[in-house]
Amino acid sequence: MSLDYPTREQARNHPWGGWTPAVIRVLTTAKAIAGPAAQIELEHLLLAFESAEPDLGDGVAWRALARVGVRPSVLLGRPAPDPSPRNHYVPLSEFGQAVSSVFPTVAVQEAEAIGDDYVGAEHLLLLLARVGVPGVDLPYERIRKEILELRGS
Repeated sequence: MSLDYPTREQARNHPWGGWTPAVIRVLTTAKAIAGPAAQIELEHLLLAFESAEPDLGDGVAWRALARVGVRPSVLLGRPAPDPSPRNHYVPLSEFGQAVSSVFPTVAVQEAEAIGDDYVGAEHLLLLLARVGVPGVDLPYERIRKEILELRGS
């Protein structure tokens, strides 16, 4: 089922609940990067941030990445695809083992640690920084600091 930017109510009614349209955009884009026969891995999620950025470029996660000087396509050595696909819910079965073992649990923990009752792109970015993306240095503390500063926390 494809949806253009689900409402917050639709996101809350999803089995994982509380997803923002930005997270759904990143997950949908990550699946497109992985391809129809492959599962989403950590590097697909990171690259999806850059690919989805033109649609949601004013978001906290994208600004935090820019502030710490992280450009996923440069770090991963592959271009971000353009354009992002239409949003749709991505079932857990589409995630590789490294992602499914931490998502959505760690994303929810990151959201709760900041005091949020939803999972936004910034929480997904913190998940990637916390668990690590193979071959990429994502400075968790710096990214978290930038996110909190951008949010005025």
